Amino acid sequence: MLLNRGLHELMNTKKKYKLNVVNIGLRIFQKNRDNKSEGGYRLLQEGLEVLLPYMDDRRQVKFESGAFFKALNEPKDKMLTFK
Repeated sequence: MLLNRGLHELMNTKKKYKLNVVNIGLRIFQKNRDNKSEGGYRLLQEGLEVLLPYMDDRRQVKFESGAFFKALNEPKDKMLTFK
């Protein structure tokens, strides 16, 4: 199980203080209901940190520091261009 240190300690406490875990997890994918995309599922923001080490460079878009926010704040057409 992937847990941070605090949750790990909480899960391994004495039985008196132990939580009764019904459901614990992280949503990584969601069914894509958009007819414009080819894929059946899309990657969710909260799952990105977990999957990023396993993704190759073809699936990643890298920005220079501040370039993303600069592109969003430019008054042109708010379109991001990738090189």
